[in-house]
Amino acid sequence: MLHKLHSLHKLHPVVVEAKKKEEDNIEVNQIQNNNKTNKSKFKVLLFGGADFFNDGTYGTNLKLAEYLEILANSEKYKIPLQKGDIRIVNSPIFGNEPDGKDIYKEIIKIIKVNFDLSNGILILYGYSWGGQLLMEFLKYFKNDNIKINLLITIDAAKGPVSFAVNNDVTSNVKENLNVFQTTPSPILSYGSANEGSNVKNIDLTDEKNSKGEKIVHSNIDEYTLLYCCQIILYALKNNYKFKNRSESQIKKDIKLYETTGF
Repeated sequence: MLHKLHSLHKLHPVVVEAKKKEEDNIEVNQIQNNNKTNKSKFKVLLFGGADFFNDGTYGTNLKLAEYLEILANSEKYKIPLQKGDIRIVNSPIFGNEPDGKDIYKEIIKIIKVNFDLSNGILILYGYSWGGQLLMEFLKYFKNDNIKINLLITIDAAKGPVSFAVNNDVTSNVKENLNVFQTTPSPILSYGSANEGSNVKNIDLTDEKNSKGEKIVHSNIDEYTLLYCCQIILYALKNNYKFKNRSESQIKKDIKLYETTGF
């Protein structure tokens, strides 16, 4: 049984980091990487859905961070994570600067903390509004020469305040797994296909979960959670590719992980 994270500490209006109680502590492996800078080889940022009040609202990304920390340090995976390699990031609706540049600046700060930008593995995950923020910031990442090994976008939202989602994945992204469905939510949020040679689009419209419920905007993050966790673990070990797997194969994998777990 995976442990539960009971409390959060707000580091910044944009950033939320998981805190653990002593009796339920998930230790992060402090093994130093064998590189000249002694910086960490890994950085994983997990963006949740819309934080309408900018108060540190989080969701499935918290659970995903928990699973990743436990499994990465297990005997099966033995990934030498350091403290701060996995970060939970909330997704405020409004920034203080045009185009959310203040939000982007905070994200860059997180990425650069004790991370080997030249040789490290950077993974970004975004659900709903969090996915849209990442898509909008791709051009900034490219301008700042930030290489993204894996970008996962889960139903990057199209809704009342997000009707013009950028769908172009820039060349600094090695691979983008874009999972979406096209049924509008009550506030008109839904995903769509991304464009780029580095994109693998998975359309889950009309798919159903193990409970027989149709996959919609409100449950697509839960439905894909364990599959995304596995893919991120593979990416941390630099052992993953989507191009050789068809959309139907990936759909089967998502369903299998949702039904049976690891």
